[in-house]
Amino acid sequence: MFQAKWLQQLLHISMCIVAFAIPFPYIAGSISVILVILVWILQADFRSTFRRLLRNKVLICWMLFYLLHALSYTYSEDKTDSLFDLQSKLSFLVLPVVIGAGMSITRKQLEHIFLGFISGITIVAIFCMVQAAVDYNLTGNSNFFFYHDLIRGLNANAVYMSWYVITAIVILILFDWEKVFKGAGKILWFLILLLQFGFFILLSSKSLILLFFVFMMPVFYIRHFHKYYRPLPRALIVGSMLAIGAVIFLSDNPIRDRYEDILKKEENSTWIKTGADRPE
Repeated sequence: MFQAKWLQQLLHISMCIVAFAIPFPYIAGSISVILVILVWILQADFRSTFRRLLRNKVLICWMLFYLLHALSYTYSEDKTDSLFDLQSKLSFLVLPVVIGAGMSITRKQLEHIFLGFISGITIVAIFCMVQAAVDYNLTGNSNFFFYHDLIRGLNANAVYMSWYVITAIVILILFDWEKVFKGAGKILWFLILLLQFGFFILLSSKSLILLFFVFMMPVFYIRHFHKYYRPLPRALIVGSMLAIGAVIFLSDNPIRDRYEDILKKEENSTWIKTGADRPE
């Protein structure tokens, strides 16, 4: 197939677009994946792709997972719903071939792809917070800042979005940036990190917040902050994140009230499901 340099560049750009589109409505991700596939078909070396695929057992496992999932169609009672489910999970079969085995990604290109993903999460976070602020100004209802209400219109629930954000935070902190976020870019890095951390807290995914503070924070400190920062900047960055968490959960504020409401609803739901009388 065609191996023109501009096609290689277009393939790289399309990969960045896929990463950028991940937190947006599903249609954006679907279109970007189709773009990657079309560009890959134009320039792909199918023989080399097949050889790389055979050498990479992990990619084969992803494809086998989809094929096993496809077997469920044969005994599904609702064929229409099962077929839709297979279509929505087609990326488990296509992406290991196109991205995993069909192209080589350099260290510089990987940095661009990660930057695309982080940029997408950052734009979504700003949009959701501004949208919530506008609705709060009109109605006085603080629920617009939390959980599913915060990301309404994006075709995703709060837990999925929390996973996206925590992945972006992990990449921001643990990836060794060579071009972006160097020198004066460190200030931008810090601002994006705080923005995404705040967005993560507002999404109110309790289990992931517990995971973040109990397991991820020590890893971040040992692998990044302790290694690359002097004591004062290290204390400022880590201390600011801990301070945000302390203010949220130890003071009287709308965020804490929201968490208490969620816990009360879950407790009431548990008593209703068991059929027991809730103790006073």
